[in-house]
Amino acid sequence: MSLLCRALKVARSAYYVWLAARPAAEVRQAAEDELAGEIRSTFFRLIRLPPRRSFAVTRGAP
Repeated sequence: MSLLCRALKVARSAYYVWLAARPAAEVRQAAEDELAGEIRSTFFRLIRLPPRRSFAVTRGAP
């Protein structure tokens, strides 16, 4: 690992910090994917609703 970190010019400690953070990042990405799916399904469900009717009274010419 030391040779690889030296070749990439990355501190070994930074590599191990990144490695330890991966599980949390995967959990966060899964939660974001789930939220995006809910937003997408809600958006398309709302698009398929019939247009709202307007109950405003239009003024006629006096």
